Amino acid sequence: MKRLITVLVILIGTLPGMSRHYDITTQRISTADGLPTNIVGQIWQTADGMMWFETRSGICRYDGYTLSCIPLGSVSSPRRADNVTTTRDAQWRREGKGRFSRIGRNGEKATWQLIPEDIIAYTRNDHFHVADVDERTEAISTYGAGLFLYDKPTGELTNISKGLLDNTYLTQLFVDATGCIWVVEDYLGIKCLRMSRLRYLRHQMATGTAIQEVNHIRCIAPLGDGRLLVGSQTADMFVYDTRDGNTSYIKNMGSRVYDALTDRHGRQWIGTRGNGLWCDGKQVGGLPSANIYRLIDDGSDGLWIALLGGGVARRHPDGSTELFLKGKDCHDLLRDGNNRLWVAAEDSLYIINKKGEKWTERSVMSGYFVCLCRAADGTIWAGSIGGGLVGCGRKTHRYTISNGLSNNNVYAVVEDRRGRIWAGTEEGLFCLNTATGDIRNHTFSENPLTNVFSEKTAVCLADGRLLFGTHDGIIEIDTEEDAPPPSPPHTAITGLTVNGQPWPQADNNSESVGRLSQEGTFKMDYTQNSLTFSFSNFQYAWLQSVLYQYRLDPIDKDWTPPTMEHTAVYRNLRPGQYVFRVRSNNGMGSWGEESKITITVSQPWWNTAWAWFLYVVGVGCLAIAAGVLSRRMMRLHRQIEVERQVSDFKTDFYNRIERELRNPINVVQGATENVQIGGTSKTTVRSLRRGSRRMLKLMDMMRQFNKGLTPQGEDYEQRFADIVNMIHADEDEFKELPPPPINELSILIVDEDEDNLTHLCDTLSPYFKVIGCRLLNHCSEMVAEHRPSVVLLDIGKNEKLARELTRSLHTAYPSVPVIHLSPFDDDVHQLLSLRSGAADYLVKPFSGRVLVERIKRGASHYSTLEGVTEASPSASKGGTERSRALLTSVKDKKFLDRFEALLARHVGEDDFSVEQVAAQMGLGRTQLYKRVKALTGETPVVHLHRARLAYAARLLLESRATVEEVMGRAGFHSANHFYQSFKQQYGLSPSDYRHTAPSA
Repeated sequence: MKRLITVLVILIGTLPGMSRHYDITTQRISTADGLPTNIVGQIWQTADGMMWFETRSGICRYDGYTLSCIPLGSVSSPRRADNVTTTRDAQWRREGKGRFSRIGRNGEKATWQLIPEDIIAYTRNDHFHVADVDERTEAISTYGAGLFLYDKPTGELTNISKGLLDNTYLTQLFVDATGCIWVVEDYLGIKCLRMSRLRYLRHQMATGTAIQEVNHIRCIAPLGDGRLLVGSQTADMFVYDTRDGNTSYIKNMGSRVYDALTDRHGRQWIGTRGNGLWCDGKQVGGLPSANIYRLIDDGSDGLWIALLGGGVARRHPDGSTELFLKGKDCHDLLRDGNNRLWVAAEDSLYIINKKGEKWTERSVMSGYFVCLCRAADGTIWAGSIGGGLVGCGRKTHRYTISNGLSNNNVYAVVEDRRGRIWAGTEEGLFCLNTATGDIRNHTFSENPLTNVFSEKTAVCLADGRLLFGTHDGIIEIDTEEDAPPPSPPHTAITGLTVNGQPWPQADNNSESVGRLSQEGTFKMDYTQNSLTFSFSNFQYAWLQSVLYQYRLDPIDKDWTPPTMEHTAVYRNLRPGQYVFRVRSNNGMGSWGEESKITITVSQPWWNTAWAWFLYVVGVGCLAIAAGVLSRRMMRLHRQIEVERQVSDFKTDFYNRIERELRNPINVVQGATENVQIGGTSKTTVRSLRRGSRRMLKLMDMMRQFNKGLTPQGEDYEQRFADIVNMIHADEDEFKELPPPPINELSILIVDEDEDNLTHLCDTLSPYFKVIGCRLLNHCSEMVAEHRPSVVLLDIGKNEKLARELTRSLHTAYPSVPVIHLSPFDDDVHQLLSLRSGAADYLVKPFSGRVLVERIKRGASHYSTLEGVTEASPSASKGGTERSRALLTSVKDKKFLDRFEALLARHVGEDDFSVEQVAAQMGLGRTQLYKRVKALTGETPVVHLHRARLAYAARLLLESRATVEEVMGRAGFHSANHFYQSFKQQYGLSPSDYRHTAPSA
């Protein structure tokens, strides 16, 4: 039922009509815009283009952007008679009681009752004003009936007040040089009416209907003979005859029609959104999407089809389908002169081309493209959403808002017969002159829907007319009768603001702003260096298309990009002379002549010639004073530097002496410990004598060095080296054979100080096998050759090399601990040593007993050094080895040797016990137990048991006695106990051991 009502409304409302429409946009100027009062007496325009408004509170000037007020009396306003007004082609007269007549040049007279008599009776005023709008239109304002437009060719008089004016009581009328109509509405201020510059008609599919979507055009497709197929948002289809403007309703398709095509065989193809493809009223299947956006002929009785969500389909004459750009959202298709297919899609602009038998697809540029047009010169123009208009030819061109477009969403593109590109956007229509790059923007009507253009609904007719579909009908443009472009506009600099204040500040007369470009150079103080220039070309009818370019020499090297901004701001200008230039283009021709003014920002007082002279004199005096002071400071600095060097040399010398003293002190301290424990050997006496003499020589050397100290690097280093050599010069070599060590552990001592190395060897030789080395560079070779269990490394002479050597040893021999001996007792040196891989850190001087305990503890942390194995008597013949702990006393070694010899001598006695061992050693059983346990970690019973097992193993290998006889001779009474203990100790039974051990 709803669809039936819609159809009836369309049939009733679809009437032919081609009368002239006046599409006008308005702008109100009132107190909200800066007008001092809404009661305006006169409106006029001066020769430079400035508009002037006379009010009771002052006179205002208007440049199209801003209002400026000056006092009354500054400008004399022109006066005009109300009774008789003459235009270019006629004379208008007031006949009385609201009747007016027009007498043309040929004498023809026409009379109208413009103001109703009841209004005349109320106002008692029938004054009016008349002015020429253009060559075919005159405007008539009345007090009570509003505004009329008279069309000279047709003789029609039309009242245009409805929807445009808020008050029909008009007191003034003025038409400026650009054709804008300025009227004064009584007590409401001024209203500016801008008529469209195009010769166009607006045609609706249905008039007088509340269903706005009927006039929302979705498709315009040619049918031939000047007829067009038109589809609307309501899915209704019409036929529009471009010859007479008649519209006829066809039917409702159920889904919106987006494109239609009549092929060479007369078949009509219709593409819908949601209901697929139709041919001569029958639905056609086989497509991946039911949303058809564009149909074009492929040149061989087939079709190219743009699909939303299905890419591009090529339907062959036999009904088969070939798919390209699968899944893409495609809006428009176009074939160029090279038979390539251009595709406008939502993600890119594509080209589909056939090379040989293979089709190729490639992207030209990214973007959201919806429409295409091929120009006569071969350029492909593409409209995009958000990206403006793009031209793809020999060069790629892009036009956006920054170039003068009213909107960046371009939905429809077409070329007229003059080679100009017309494109519809969401905010009106623009025309691009490709030869000059000029852009003209056009809007139609106050209804915003008329200025919103529909996608792909642009058609150029054979006679040159252009048709565009909008959201409120069809716009028909006669480009052949398009108004000729005016002469290039003249741009005036209308205002100058300095540091936020108008310039000139004291002058507020009527012509001050207009003369800015004629008064030559403006001189500013150096603090007045933030300038704002205002400018206008007074093209009031085309302000939405006006583009400006400006530059400030010498700051700007070239003109700024075209912009619609009418102000230019420059801040913090340096002193100097500047020339500001500005020019404009109203989008209808080339750029006009530039206007310019010269601004001079004066130098501050401190940057004048006299100031610089004083600066030079002052700087010269300061330079002389600085030179004198500099020489004094240099002498003082040299003295301080000498003293600092002497202090540094002394400090370094004392530090070296301290490190040198630690070595003899360490020797003397170690020898003293040997004396205390009764070790008064010749070596000990020799160490005491050498250490004491060395310390005395160091003390003498310190006294002599302090007296003759000079801060010379080479003398200082050479003297210290001579002193060290002198200390060792008269010392005789004496070596005493050391006693055999009490442990099998081998120690490598690396010390570049010979006395300290001798002392360490003498101290450690009773306990370990000692290997001495004086050169750090030979340390790695010594470790590889002797494989010591512990390395003692003195780092006093060369710390860096010693740490690098420690890192390499720690990496190559991780089981060998390295102990650092150092004269530095601070935490920093100790931390560096430990980080380099040292196992321990000792500060000289140190106790020999402490050193032995540190070696013992360091060795115990490594698995290979937990004990030194000593072969038992039977080990050489196949027996096992027993563990022996590290010893730190000769008395302990003698005790263990005596204990083990006693066990070996009585091991074959079956009644030999631990009590007998204790008695023969002169100890109690408990004392023997504690001492053996402390030295070996095992009890005497375990030692006796292991000795008997070793004796039995030796008998098994060396005698022919039976196992039972061996068991008895080794002191075992239980065969089971003997077999289990023997197997646990040697891993084999006694009989197996006898047969396998020799071969092993």
